[in-house]
Amino acid sequence: MKAKLTPKIAYLIGLWKARRTKEGIGIGGNQKICNIFIEHAIKAGVAQADKIQIREPEPEEKKEDDRQEGGLKAEVKTEELEDKTEENKEVPAVAIEKKEEITEDVKNNDDTPATAQEEKKEFQAEMRKPRTTKVFFYHSAYRAFFDDVVKNRLERFKYKNEFAAQYLAGMFDGCGGVGKKEEIAYFSSLDKTDEMILLRLNFRLKRMGKKVFVGKKEFFSFAGGYLKYFK
Repeated sequence: MKAKLTPKIAYLIGLWKARRTKEGIGIGGNQKICNIFIEHAIKAGVAQADKIQIREPEPEEKKEDDRQEGGLKAEVKTEELEDKTEENKEVPAVAIEKKEEITEDVKNNDDTPATAQEEKKEFQAEMRKPRTTKVFFYHSAYRAFFDDVVKNRLERFKYKNEFAAQYLAGMFDGCGGVGKKEEIAYFSSLDKTDEMILLRLNFRLKRMGKKVFVGKKEFFSFAGGYLKYFK
């Protein structure tokens, strides 16, 4: 079998590169993105429905209960020890008042913008979420083909055509996002090669840490029609 690159497969490769699993050809993510991968892999003729494996995350409830139980036992022992060592000791009222004053001053002097605090909370909440479902299948010929396309993607996607648009749409569905003001779009993890692809296609970019920002209007006018997760 000789694999041939098509626009639909280019989308699949972009999505796979953004969220690839160690097993076979697959991605990890929430239910929606996993369903998109499965549906698109079947439609592109790359996978058969009965060959796709779905691996749910291991339940964390029991582990969490064990951790909490261990923590409670440790707290009880700590409290008992503190009761013995701190018996008959009293904290002066002046010291308590000073501590409250300092705490209040710190709160009042916190000049971190509210939006930054909200974004930090959202990021922390997202990081606390367990890694979700994995979907994947095994196909040695297509795996070798996918690897080859990724290795030579600078040449494969150097023109502003449907192949590049579908590849970038897959990447964006896998690791993209839209700013709150709805004016900017970004890739949360983009390597230098993929960044070069965008630059060669005349997109204006700005890297801030791991995120690469791109003008939403110009990017969506090029690849927006092929987005599945963000459509």
